[in-house]
Amino acid sequence: MAQTKTNKRFLELPLNPSDVNLSASQLIDNIDTQLGTTDWKSQKTEEEIQDILGAAITDGVQTNITVTYNDSTGVIDFNVVGGGGGGLTQEEVEDIVNALILTSSDLDTAYDDGNGTLTISLSAATASKVANLPTDQGATNTTLQSNIDGKEDDLGNPASNGQILSSQTDGTRSWIDPATGNVTSVNSQTGAVVLDSDDITEGATNLYYPSADASKVANLPADQEAINSDIETRVSDNETNKQDNISITTVGTTGAASLNGNVINVPQYDLGGSGDNIIINSTYTDLGGGGLVGLINGSNDTFIVSQGEYAPGTLVVYVEGIAHTAGAGLSETTPGSGIFTMTTAPETGTQTVANYNVGVTNVSGPGLPVGGTAGQVLAKIDGTDYNTEWVNQTGGGGGSSETAEFLVPTAQNTLPNLSQAPTNLVTVRTLVNQLMVDNLAGSGISVDNAGVITVNSTDLGYNIETTTRVVVYYTI
Repeated sequence: MAQTKTNKRFLELPLNPSDVNLSASQLIDNIDTQLGTTDWKSQKTEEEIQDILGAAITDGVQTNITVTYNDSTGVIDFNVVGGGGGGLTQEEVEDIVNALILTSSDLDTAYDDGNGTLTISLSAATASKVANLPTDQGATNTTLQSNIDGKEDDLGNPASNGQILSSQTDGTRSWIDPATGNVTSVNSQTGAVVLDSDDITEGATNLYYPSADASKVANLPADQEAINSDIETRVSDNETNKQDNISITTVGTTGAASLNGNVINVPQYDLGGSGDNIIINSTYTDLGGGGLVGLINGSNDTFIVSQGEYAPGTLVVYVEGIAHTAGAGLSETTPGSGIFTMTTAPETGTQTVANYNVGVTNVSGPGLPVGGTAGQVLAKIDGTDYNTEWVNQTGGGGGSSETAEFLVPTAQNTLPNLSQAPTNLVTVRTLVNQLMVDNLAGSGISVDNAGVITVNSTDLGYNIETTTRVVVYYTI
């Protein structure tokens, strides 16, 4: 019988031991010799196999899983666990799923983290739309789709590129070539048409941009926006800082006039000198709608002061903070009756304030006569109040005398020099629009030994205009 051999661990054996006259024991012994052990003849028990398998699995390295071998039951348990290795707990999975689902205008989501539930529902707006759908909406949609499909089939495809769909009077539609003829007219004109703005009527919305308007825009300064902003800020500040009510009081007999809130404090100055005292008093302030008689309505221009009279030349009316005086914005119509007329009637709601004196010596009042020449002084004619005249000075005795000199400003905040040099600068006082200013540092008006007058409008608080009445009292 032919021998069939196989290679097994380099041991060549006949498949049938009888072919070489070997007994079974000889064959086994020969295997033992070749392997060098008899362990191969021993069969493992089930317990031994379980122990080997359990040790092989539990002794290895596991990530996010625990392996437990129960020797008594021969069972191996695998448990998945969370942790830094990438495994996720139930809670972590739920949170991830919730984050993946985004809300929209049509859907609302509500995640209950404690119970691990996620509710998805239609938004209130979408639910309302769905609720308002007719019950046969599905059938309606089917019918519409059928009609559309039918129409698409009826239209077919255009015969060539560029054709347009045309609707006929019988309700049919067809593809046609667009018109290629020339335009017969433009704006009712034919031939070579040239149009300009004169040919087209200006609309209510689309307006022309004429050269005059273009010139206005071109002449705007580059910083016009900044200028506008500055104007708005100044107007706002003026509204914030303006005084709704102004009153004038007389406090003391010396010092400069002062402003405390909305109260002007003016000392009752006693200038002494020749025996006649000039005292600033009886100053009044009337407010429009409260003291000043006359409607402020944009058309009325005539008013009456509350005292029924005012000294000529003392009336100053402020409209929204702008001063108006006789010949410059108003007319002192009848001072003895308190009547005056505004050049322009104050508009409704504008703040109008009238300041005036009653019985006060004033540059153009009864106490200061007109005329006079340089170097003359004011003198009493008799004992009648305000009955004065300009006279030449008389010498003698080497003593001093007080003089009052009327000055006309040559420009804004510029006064001419005194005709004579003051001998005592402490006694120099300047009367400006019924307000007396001492010759003190920071008062706004200073006179030096040579009779030179310097005006500081910042310290003074206002400007001296060419129409301002100014009288300087000083000793010579």
